[in-house]
Amino acid sequence: MRNYWTCTPFADWIRGTPKPKSATSKDWKSWHKLAKTTHAVRYWIAEEFIDSVQKTINKPSDIVRDCTYYYRNRFTTRSNSLTAHKDDIKPGSWRDLGDRIFPCLFNELVNFVEVEKAQCQVIYSEDGKKKYPELSRSIFRLSNKRSKRAGIDYLTWETTLKCDDSETPTQQAKNAQEVLDLYNWYTITRKSRIDPDILSGLSAYYEGRDVLDLLDEKSTEEKDIHINLIYKSHDIQKTYTDEDTLMLKRLIDIRDALWT
Repeated sequence: MRNYWTCTPFADWIRGTPKPKSATSKDWKSWHKLAKTTHAVRYWIAEEFIDSVQKTINKPSDIVRDCTYYYRNRFTTRSNSLTAHKDDIKPGSWRDLGDRIFPCLFNELVNFVEVEKAQCQVIYSEDGKKKYPELSRSIFRLSNKRSKRAGIDYLTWETTLKCDDSETPTQQAKNAQEVLDLYNWYTITRKSRIDPDILSGLSAYYEGRDVLDLLDEKSTEEKDIHINLIYKSHDIQKTYTDEDTLMLKRLIDIRDALWT
């Protein structure tokens, strides 16, 4: 993260009007007007001249940085595409669009939590690098550093944010809770599902039986048992599919909050 020279104590000294650490857009507009009116020349030196000098000095490093970010965005982060984890869609295998949408979107949510949100622990925390050594970056930062622990910790902190001095959660806190709920559902709850054939008893029914014998069943009772188990397995699978659809809709509803 760049430290802008126009925001330093030296710039405040030249300008003669200290710059706020943070302010609303209305307050920023008022401050710029006040600072420019009070010391017009000094304001220009602090805000325009110093900024242009910094840009000139940093131009070589900016070119390297831009090339690095292009490489990362193009080949590592792949921010121009949606990707699925190899455990969900094996590389080289074919999947129809309808089968790609769900895993791709939720895999990107996992990346969002474990990479982007995790990096916030380093960017916005003084002891982040010590607490999460797995997030230490190389000089060119060509690879993603991942930390499930750091991502969850950051989201958990966001969920505690309140409006002013009240107990009302901020919108950021609500969004963080939703992201955390969806992440935990996909990585824990969904992955702990029992196969419909096993849960329904269909797999146990098939165990030790010859498929051709099942097709030639003559007992009406046996046929009914077989058909009922098949229907039960289908009902369980439909329940899973309906839950997937509901969670996917929730993910779509919160898409505007998925940024860092």
